[in-house]
Amino acid sequence: VTLTPSWSLPGGVIAGDTFYLSGGTGTAEVVTLANVGTACPSGTTASVCFTPANSHGGLWSMASATGGLQEAVNAAGPGGWVIDDEGLTRIYAPLIVHATMRLSGFVSSVSHGIAATELQQMTPNTDVIQLGTPGGDAQAAQDVVIEHITARGVAGDGTDSGVAIHCLNCSRLELSDVKGTQAHDGLFFDSANAQAFVASIVNCHFIGNYYGVHIVGGSANRLTFTGNTVDANQYGVFDD
Repeated sequence: VTLTPSWSLPGGVIAGDTFYLSGGTGTAEVVTLANVGTACPSGTTASVCFTPANSHGGLWSMASATGGLQEAVNAAGPGGWVIDDEGLTRIYAPLIVHATMRLSGFVSSVSHGIAATELQQMTPNTDVIQLGTPGGDAQAAQDVVIEHITARGVAGDGTDSGVAIHCLNCSRLELSDVKGTQAHDGLFFDSANAQAFVASIVNCHFIGNYYGVHIVGGSANRLTFTGNTVDANQYGVFDD
């Protein structure tokens, strides 16, 4: 499907981006853009194209699956800084950070040390924030800083596989005043892509998950935890 909305293609809307189709007739779904602009069949500079799983009719709508955050990360590029000034953003696909990036929210003025900016994942078995993509070192997210963000999953009882903060392929990570909650893992250092982790986790809260902190890796890891809480999880810190 090639669609051409009445816009100038926004910055950060690129191939691989995710949109959420909802309303009207047809089951709501997340779609991945196969391409944008004139690279779409019969497309103009304002077009997007994708293959939906379901038919959609009536007054349906198309919007960013991450409340505009993925587009902001894409547009900022390597070395960029994205500030999320919203209170609550409901998302339907993982926010993927795939390069050096600083992602900042705000601290609650009522409860000191708890991030007031919240990303709530609405799709079961889906990560909230994913750092890096599969494919070896070339797809690693390095020198990522995340601060003052709450990442909330769908369920923290182990029935859902989604992770709040998933270091899928990353190194030299810094988390400060981050809360990971209601997910399978509040924070997951995943060795599937053979990264050796170097990370500093300061004043963070991993609460109400199946695993609070889940570590899979070997002796090359250098993880420093300072002033964090890991509470009300099935397993507090689980080192595989």
